[in-house]
Amino acid sequence: MSLIFQALINGLVSGTLLAVPAIAFLNNAVRVLLAEDPDVEQAVQQAQDGALVEAQPDAVDVESHIVNARPETVARGPLRRAST
Repeated sequence: MSLIFQALINGLVSGTLLAVPAIAFLNNAVRVLLAEDPDVEQAVQQAQDGALVEAQPDAVDVESHIVNARPETVARGPLRRAST
C-alpha cells in the first residue's frame, strides 16, 4: 500500500511540475493565434516579459575573504605525529 501511495504522490508532483510551464506556453500561444494581428500581440507579449525581480549585486570586502591572510602562521616543514 505504501508503494502505491508513494507512486501516486510522485506522479502528482511531477505532473504539476510539467503542467505549469505547459499551461503558460499554451496561454501565450492561444493569445497570439487568436489575436486580430498576431505580430502586434507577439510584440506586446515580448515587451511585457522581463525579470520578475531585479537585484543589485552584493559588495564583497576583499580583505576579509583572503584565505591565508597571515602566511607566517602556517606550519613549515613535514608534518609530525604528536608524541603520546
